[in-house]
Parts: sequence; C-alpha cells; structure tokens
Amino acid sequence: MSELNNLKYEDTVQCFFFSSHENVNWEQLCVVINEKVAALSKDYIWHRDEFKICQPLLKDDSDLPLHLTSTTCFEDNIEDEWFIAYLVLKLTEEYNDLIVKIEDNDGDFLLIEAADYLPSWANPETTQNRVFIYNSHIHLIPPTVAELKTPLKLNDALKLIIEHPEETKAEFQIEQAILERIGAYPNRIKELKHKATVNIPIDLAALLIIKPTLISSLVNIYRHHDYIDAKNFRKVKFDNCVNVNVQFTKFQYAVLLHSKHITSFRNTKISASDKKNFIGYKLACGYEMIMNESGKDKFSSMEYKKFLNNLTKNGYFKGNIEGSKDYKQLLDKANVYFMEMECPVSSYISSIISHILLSKEFIQIKEALTQNPNLYLHVEDSDEWLNVDPSTLDDFLNKNYRKQVNSDDLITPSIITTGLSDFLSKKSDFEGIEENDTCIQNDKIEFDCNQFFTSVESMLNMVKLDAGYEECSDSSDNEISDSFVYTEQQLDKELEAEMVSNEQNIHFISDKSILENFVHSMKEEGLSGPTSNILRSVGINKTDLLDSDDDEE
Repeated sequence: MSELNNLKYEDTVQCFFFSSHENVNWEQLCVVINEKVAALSKDYIWHRDEFKICQPLLKDDSDLPLHLTSTTCFEDNIEDEWFIAYLVLKLTEEYNDLIVKIEDNDGDFLLIEAADYLPSWANPETTQNRVFIYNSHIHLIPPTVAELKTPLKLNDALKLIIEHPEETKAEFQIEQAILERIGAYPNRIKELKHKATVNIPIDLAALLIIKPTLISSLVNIYRHHDYIDAKNFRKVKFDNCVNVNVQFTKFQYAVLLHSKHITSFRNTKISASDKKNFIGYKLACGYEMIMNESGKDKFSSMEYKKFLNNLTKNGYFKGNIEGSKDYKQLLDKANVYFMEMECPVSSYISSIISHILLSKEFIQIKEALTQNPNLYLHVEDSDEWLNVDPSTLDDFLNKNYRKQVNSDDLITPSIITTGLSDFLSKKSDFEGIEENDTCIQNDKIEFDCNQFFTSVESMLNMVKLDAGYEECSDSSDNEISDSFVYTEQQLDKELEAEMVSNEQNIHFISDKSILENFVHSMKEEGLSGPTSNILRSVGINKTDLLDSDDDEE
C-alpha cells in the first residue's frame, strides 16, 4: 500500500524494476513476478503491507524508461525492508534482465549496512542513482565509470550498469556485508514467529485459519485505536469463543500484549495474566473496527474521488467519453489498482474479509469448530523470550554497537577514568566524533580550541561577578558603595584566584573517588541508567564492576 493512512510511523521501502531488454511485456512480467514473490513469502507475516509490485497507471513526466514499482510501508519493524531486499535479490537471480533500485525514507539503506567498507567518495549526496541490484549482485557505480562532478541521471545510470556490469559491481567486502544481513532469510522467517493460544469468537477463529496473515491488520488497527474507537468496543460480542493457535510475529505478539490496557471488558473483568482472553479480546476489538468499514462504499470515499480526479487531470482516460467501452475498461483497471495500492488499509482488509465470509471454506471450518472446538489447537510456543537477562542485553549491545574491552584486562579506576577522559576530550560535529584532535584550519579560519574554552570560562566568571554587583546595587537603592567598585586589576586577580581554585579541585578528585561515585550511582539506579550508558560508551559492562558481594569499599 502506498497510502499511509496518517499513521504515526510512515517508514516505507520503494522499489523500481527496470529491464535491460527493450521489448518487455510489462503487464505479463508484473503478474509473473508477483506470483514468484507470493511463493517466496508464503510463510512470511508482513507487519503492515504485503510486498506487491504493480505497473504505474500514469506515465512519468521524466525520461525514465518503462518500469514496475512497489511501495511498502513497514512502519516500525525493519525486518520487512530486509526481507524485501532478500526477495529482490532472488528475483534478479531468476530474472537476470531486471535492474532494481531499492531505497527507504533514509535513502540507500543497503549502503548503511556496509558503512564500514565504503570508499571515501561514497556519501548520501554522491551515491544518488548509483546503487542497484542486478543479476543477484550489488552494484555501486564508481567515479571511474561516472564522474562525481555532476549528478548522475537515472537513465544514464541504467545504461552504465548494462554496459559495464563488472566495473560497476560493488567491492567484495561491501557486497558481503549486505548479503550477510540478507542471508539470514529464509531461515529467519521461522525465528521471527510466535505461536500463541488465544480465545476468540468463532467467526474470527475461522477467518484466521483460512488467512493467517490477517493477524497483522488486527494487531495494527488495535494498537493505533483512539478514544473514539475505544467507545465502539462496547459493541464487541466476546462470546461463542474457541481456543485456537494464532501465528504472530514476535514483534506483533509483544506489541499486542503490552498495548493500551482496557480496564473494563464489557460486563466482565479480564486479568492481564489471563493471556488467552486478554489477547483474544484485543483481537476481537480490532476485528470489530475493521468490520465497521465493510458497509462503506470504497468508491464514494474522498480518497477514491481524489484518486480519480488525479487520473483524469493527467490524461489517463485518453479522451474517452465517460461510459464508453474503452473508458469502462480503463476505469476497471484503475479500480483494481486503487483497491490494492491506494485505498486505506482497513477498507482493503474489510473487503477481503467480506469475500471470505461468503465462501464455502469459511462455512465448513466454522461448522468443524462448532463440533470440535479443539480441532485447531496445538501446543503453543513459550514466550520466555520476552524476558531478557540484563547481562545478555549488554553482551548483545557491546557486540553489535560498542568497542570491546579485552576480557583479560583488569578493569581498574584508571582504565575507566582514562577512557572517559579520552571520550570527553574528543570534538564532534554533525557527522560524529572526530578522531583527529588537531584544530580545524583553512585559509580563512583558524580555531584554537583551548583558547576558546578558556575565553568561555572567563566570560562565565565575569557574568557571575556582574550578577553579584547588580544584586548589591539594587539592595542599596542605586547607591553604589565604593567597596563594590571593581578595578580592572582586582577583577583579574579574582578571576585568576577562581581558576586556580577550580584547577585544584579538579586535581583533588582522584581516580578512586570517581570510581566510587560511579559504583554508588550504579547501585542506586539498578540495572540500567545514566552511569551504565556512560560506561558502555567506553566499552565496559556494569556487570563487570558490580557483583553480589559489593560493599561500601
């Protein structure tokens, strides 16, 4: 779905599929590719939108060649975008004439994964229209093939990929870093799932048995409900229920379990510890919200009118008279596109559910559940993975995001203070901390960092003295006493004495006292807090400093 429905999270992955061949039946190719995607992703539970490829209804105003496109909202679960990258890689492996450009809201997210291995010339500004997937390889068009002086046009980039497939292929380390992230699939699909037993109305149970992927819509529409939606929950009929196994992603299960707590469940109370009913009622509420859309005409909505006006304005109907045969054919094609790609998600899902409710399969499964409520009930998965041990989390964070301290090193106060001092002494700008401590110099600006900090400190001390002077002046009804008239020499002496005192105080604090303060703070804040974050920034785990035998020493 390209329609984001004004949700809080609007993260999307967009793909453009081009071909190295000139004569392509794009309509047929679109059908074939979608069938392949459906086969590869049949066991995958999408967080919000299913990955679907379509042929644009309108010709782009630019000189771009014909292409297919897809826009998928993954909201706040980035697993979807990496699974899409996996699917694209598999598609280019089977259809080696495809050239795919893939990006998200942040741009070329593939390169972010390989940031440690990128050449010095590569940055978000210089890599535009230079990153593609072609013939199951990552391609990064280098300056040796196309200079960086002028922005590279997409049309020209596609020609370079076709004409120079070897020269544009990304370096081994860059490709391996990306493939390592993608390579977790398809095995990772199973790792992301969680099977739970829930108690839900029999109609909803039959729907989820027929189409398990509906769980995504139920979870998302519930977790985004507002006060007005919650008022409609009193209509929910939480009776005639059966216990069934429902397949979630771990992300969905955790989100639904900890989403907004409803204190009043109609005429009964359901405890959060009663997970089967607690989660089941939330799913029933989501189902009620979706079915509220089922009676609405999708083609009289404001979204559809805006969509149709845009097509008419851009010449989609090719001047055909409204009601004519050609006009109706184009309109039918546009309506299918609207339902699958542009209409609000809840409207699209409600139409799918309405069709299932009328099917013979739904009636048969519902009858089977009525006769045997435990027919689709199996052993559920343990949800112990929700409880993360702090030391395990620290290990994970350190392994993936932080420098490591050699495990053989004895952590002493000097190691901590030295690490903190080195970290705090570094300078930073919008690109992060600079490794080189030399001051920035060029033909116009020479910046002395030490002199700058000294000047700032002097100014702050002067402000402090001036504040004291003004306070005394006000208290004496503007009668300035000679004792408060500071000469320049007196001011210099006081500033010098203040700075010397500060230096003495700084040197007075020993490594041991710093460590004692850290330990005390850690004991006060528990397993996580500011001190653990500071220590982690220099590669030290809190658990390495604290144990059960810690005392005041």
